[in-house]
Amino acid sequence: MSITVKAVAYTDPEMKDFLRMPYQVQGDNPLYVPPLMIQQKDVLDPKKGPFHKYGTAQYFVAYDNGRPVGRLSAHLNPRHEKLHSPDDGFFGFFECENNPEASRALFDAAAEWLAKHGKKVILGPMGFGIYEDVGILIDGFDTMPALLQTHNPPYYQDLVESYGFTKAQDWVAFGGLPKPDLPIRGNFEEKIPKILEQTGYTMRQPTADEIISRSDEALKLFNDAWGPNWGHVPFTSEEFKHILKELKPVLRPNLMRAAFDENDEMIAYLINAPDINPAIRAMHGRLTPWGIARLYWEARYRTPHRIRSLIMGVRKEHQGRRIHLALMMSIYLEFLKFPLENWDCSLIAESNRATLRAYRVFEAEIYKTWRIYSYTMQS
Repeated sequence: MSITVKAVAYTDPEMKDFLRMPYQVQGDNPLYVPPLMIQQKDVLDPKKGPFHKYGTAQYFVAYDNGRPVGRLSAHLNPRHEKLHSPDDGFFGFFECENNPEASRALFDAAAEWLAKHGKKVILGPMGFGIYEDVGILIDGFDTMPALLQTHNPPYYQDLVESYGFTKAQDWVAFGGLPKPDLPIRGNFEEKIPKILEQTGYTMRQPTADEIISRSDEALKLFNDAWGPNWGHVPFTSEEFKHILKELKPVLRPNLMRAAFDENDEMIAYLINAPDINPAIRAMHGRLTPWGIARLYWEARYRTPHRIRSLIMGVRKEHQGRRIHLALMMSIYLEFLKFPLENWDCSLIAESNRATLRAYRVFEAEIYKTWRIYSYTMQS
């Protein structure tokens, strides 16, 4: 066995090996949902991805006697450094065959690159932000990931931990099915207007265009609500608009709720989307004209059988007034109309106890766990 690691620029021929690695490693797993190739390219391309306006990344591919067997990125996030620690660097986009020598060589390459940039700690895996491609899946291998979630073989945990990485933070997904006879339900239809009357708020189903047109308002709310989250780094306006535009095809008004104060300022929202991962899986990550048409139909028109709750937030000064419960109760009633197979609520940091409590009230159970690791480099 002869393992070599090559530093790869986006324009290098070896970038094809980097992009194909997820399919090579996990393509035979019927539960694996590959990233759409066109989206993956846009994220990694320094000329297109919003991260590259302020961050720096280096891609690596491991070869065993010339055959690609693994990949990862090492990257620097100055915005994280300003808020948390200037010693932190990151690894992400990790994919590897069950080859400890190859994974060690990849981690060595990332550590060397990060050390040259003055870093002492490696956090990961994650994409270019704390809410992108978060963690190694360590529990919940028996179900297909929901929309925008990652999946990996169980041996990834051994590859990472055998190098010396230790737990930094776990992130979880709640799953379940809405129940008409939920014990705490009582009469949601009566409780919702009472909360709105007591607070003076209004609630409606926003359109995707409204959310996007009010993206700066929605961004302020998100950064305010999620500021205490572990590792939180505020999105830039460009990043948030990019995310909303990517999500637009799956944003249906009846699956979203937003609350407004007397000045029609958005003070809370809950965004859910049809989980179209089974359709994406069937396309093997590639968008053909027929595939685009099918995804559009799945996202916009098909009665949802799987739903993911993506984002919930309440502005800080409006928290504690139960408006989040009004949003959740309204959506819960909506979900009862559908023949759901799974309702996924994620990702939630284990340190976010308030949100964990909120979902447990609705008798959702944790069914997947991802772990972000930390490694302190030797001086």
